[in-house]
Amino acid sequence: MRTARLCVVLGLVVLLGGVIWGCGRQETQEQAGTEEVKTYSGHGRVLAVDSTGILIRHDEIPGYMAAMTMRYPVEDTTLLSSVAAGDSVSFQIRVKGYEHRLHAIQKVEAASPEESH
Repeated sequence: MRTARLCVVLGLVVLLGGVIWGCGRQETQEQAGTEEVKTYSGHGRVLAVDSTGILIRHDEIPGYMAAMTMRYPVEDTTLLSSVAAGDSVSFQIRVKGYEHRLHAIQKVEAASPEESH
């Protein structure tokens, strides 16, 4: 009898734990769906361009990140046709949670002949 009671109590504890865990997980998923999209502007030099993204050595992006070299996937691959390695650019990225994508890019100065080789 005591063993049966212990099994019932343990079962209820496991069930309650699962319900609590599931509820917490649902809140996290709901919060993730409502994350705010933020837009940041930056300036840098294009180091490489491929079919899905761009590698930029950029200055500090105020309010978002320190100066660094980083690859950005693009929202629209047609953006990549206007820039090449060595170009100085200004750009905008959109950030949602931990995801970031290049949203806009404009060539400020074309690469010098030495840089494009």
